[in-house]
Amino acid sequence: MAGGDIDPFFGTTESIGFSRVNYGPYNRSLSAEDRPSATSVLDSAKFQFSITNQLTANSFEESKTLTVHRLLEPINDITYFNTDKLQYDENPIAVGSFKFEAGRDTIVRTNLDGNLANDFFNRLRSNDPIFNDIFAFREYFPGIALKGNVEEQAGIPVSALNTGMVFYYRNEGDTVSRMFLISTAESRSFNHINNDRTGTPLESIQQAGSAYDVGDLVGLKANTGLVMKINTEPLGNFLDTVQNAVFNRVSLEMGPIETLPVGFRPYSNLFIYFARNNNGYFSNPEYKRVERDPVPNQQNPLPATLAYLADSEIYSESITSYVNSLYRSAQDNEDFIIHPDNPDLQVGSNQTLSSVNSQPGLALNFKESLRQLVINQNSIKIKVYYSTTR
Repeated sequence: MAGGDIDPFFGTTESIGFSRVNYGPYNRSLSAEDRPSATSVLDSAKFQFSITNQLTANSFEESKTLTVHRLLEPINDITYFNTDKLQYDENPIAVGSFKFEAGRDTIVRTNLDGNLANDFFNRLRSNDPIFNDIFAFREYFPGIALKGNVEEQAGIPVSALNTGMVFYYRNEGDTVSRMFLISTAESRSFNHINNDRTGTPLESIQQAGSAYDVGDLVGLKANTGLVMKINTEPLGNFLDTVQNAVFNRVSLEMGPIETLPVGFRPYSNLFIYFARNNNGYFSNPEYKRVERDPVPNQQNPLPATLAYLADSEIYSESITSYVNSLYRSAQDNEDFIIHPDNPDLQVGSNQTLSSVNSQPGLALNFKESLRQLVINQNSIKIKVYYSTTR
């Protein structure tokens, strides 16, 4: 992630993406004859950004700036959190200004710094040992920092695939340029997020994993760790008051949502996790969730999905089976954490620069943008239709 935004509810959010780069993924199939050689000529060198459709912006009328900086320290083989940050050279190795469109994947390019490009290419031509030893390569070039301009009000998600330094060159006898890509693919990366909530309704939020009463409006914002927690004590109290009940339909509804900035799209789905011990989402390492009402011939349980209904701007899902189970068993009535990540959707590692480590895991859409959602908490309702037997 690069860039950021300024919002009256969530405050000022800035994201800087950090990543190693790798000469291997796109060049393994190149034969020795096809690689740059001592007689190769460099035609041009670009930095290429692969932007995903999770882009957010208050307006797409103006161009958005991206800068690339050389790291001054390595990315180590440890877990990084979005509070972590690395030192980088303030002088960028690439600067570009681009116009984007909402909801579209885009590849854009800008010129790479000439001195760096020549140094890289001369090392390629001479078959420098750094291109045969990944650890020597990382010592020479630890990685990059990707930045945007918060004042331009755009959160720019950059895919690890097809992002990196592109060298266009000709070998002896060539009439068209060849390409050598040093990319962020298969590379460790993480985001640094600075969310300054000073002067906003969320200013009191200080401690991770804790719930705060912030007034009538509540919300969630990607990459900041801000999510919604629903106190289910009223549901438990209600279930204690009814006897011999049969619940015909129970639904959880939220909304209508507060108006989003023009360049922000609402999440299509939200998921309902349990707040284990009525603490935070991270006290639930198994990602236990409310399950969807079963259907005939269903083999495995599916997560309950709060689907966004565009006409009414409401999120809604049936939780009938869950409430029936809660009523008839000794199951604890746990609070809910509302979160946009699907607990069952797996992805390969390092598909975006938001990856924390090199292990496959959950499809963390919550980390691939600066998308947000605000709802009046008085519009969050559990609707219960039931009958009783004598």
